[in-house]
Amino acid sequence: MSNVTAINFETLQSQETPVESAYPPLHLVGMPPLAERIDQLPSDTLTRARAHRFIAHVAMDDVYIDPCADEAPNTSLLESIRRANEGDNEARASARMNTHIAVIEALIKSGHITRVEMTRNDHGNWLQYGQAMLHVSANALRTQLARKYSGVMDRTEAETLNGQRIEDLGRANVLDDHYVFVPSLVPSEEEIPTDVAINEVGFFGDTMTAALQLTSTNGHEGEVESAFVAGVTETKGPRHDIEVMRKMYELAGYDASNWQPIDFLRNPLLIHKSNLPNGIADLVQLYDQLASQITSKQLFFGQETKARDYVGFSEVCRQRETGMESITEKVLTSLLDEGQDLTSPEEAVILLAKLVGPLGVEYAVNDLSIDPLVFGPDSAEFIYQARFYQQEGQLSLMNEALQLAISKAVTRMCGLTIKNILEELGLESKEDELDEDCEYMSKKCPVCGKKDVWTVSTKTQISGSCGCVVKK
Repeated sequence: MSNVTAINFETLQSQETPVESAYPPLHLVGMPPLAERIDQLPSDTLTRARAHRFIAHVAMDDVYIDPCADEAPNTSLLESIRRANEGDNEARASARMNTHIAVIEALIKSGHITRVEMTRNDHGNWLQYGQAMLHVSANALRTQLARKYSGVMDRTEAETLNGQRIEDLGRANVLDDHYVFVPSLVPSEEEIPTDVAINEVGFFGDTMTAALQLTSTNGHEGEVESAFVAGVTETKGPRHDIEVMRKMYELAGYDASNWQPIDFLRNPLLIHKSNLPNGIADLVQLYDQLASQITSKQLFFGQETKARDYVGFSEVCRQRETGMESITEKVLTSLLDEGQDLTSPEEAVILLAKLVGPLGVEYAVNDLSIDPLVFGPDSAEFIYQARFYQQEGQLSLMNEALQLAISKAVTRMCGLTIKNILEELGLESKEDELDEDCEYMSKKCPVCGKKDVWTVSTKTQISGSCGCVVKK
């Protein structure tokens, strides 16, 4: 089979290399049980107890012995920004890594594979550029969003436990020849109300995107492979992802006929590497085979389109991420510049989200592989217009459409949307109470980037001396 040379979902305008058959053979389907449920391993009892103690310590803001204190000084994005501005190259790499992940999360919602490399210290803790996964878990447990919604806290605690499981299995050298498979599906209405999941938590509802994650090690080096697959074949169509996961667990020898998304997140699988010789590419292929059986449609990454070379597409994804390095650098430069006066970890993540939005929309105008709907339908309309005007050479109209697209964009990344950005800052209720017009000096216009802009805020809009106007 020839390799894929270009991406071709319905939203794109490029050509793909044809394949010889609807699906290349995959030896997983129909074979004997291929995996073990980690929660049923004898060692998991101790892991669960350790995770519960960790969660309790975080909940009480208690002091505990941090095994990563010396090796992982970048405990949050805020600390990485502070240390990077002091000249710490490792901290800058940590901030850049977080920025790049945020860019990918904002621009790509399905049909993508990403890989993250990490190392293990002598205690078995996972680290990357001076940031420990232990600290990432603690930060997630402390968010106001997790404390506000029990369903969000349930998922966060499940992810924290899975992080502890990965570390314990790594210490036992199990992950040198096994993968930990963690499926993260959009929560059901009973777990987290759909409007909350989409508008506040940041799940992408148009495609009901699920994240399939494989984690493994090679000595002290580790890798996390994540694939983003669609859970529906059309917007507001019936979900197939939950039933796919039930069938996948059935193939592994387990009855998951009544399971919901939170059940899969709480019960990851341990899969021998020989069952997935091509790693995450094989897992996505299995997902599509099962989804095609359910929908009677030919799917690729859960979306209705022609079959492709899964291994070759992994390289396409890597090249696509390389192309995003330019926007990553732009966001990082602004993040380090504007983040010098921040005082809390929440403010740092919020600043990152606010920076990614405008630059991400601008990038989407130029890169036709980006689905404009990732920024919401209101913004997508003007992104399409900006693309058209750019092709026609009408740059003035293109820029006008771009500014409108930016003003209407909804950026979803790192579990943040505009609504919970305001909540994290404690500004949502205050904003509703602002009945009087006000004027002030803004450090930087979020639309055009001009600095020191005199800003006028009314009930209906915010306008700047730079000429930009954002409707409320």
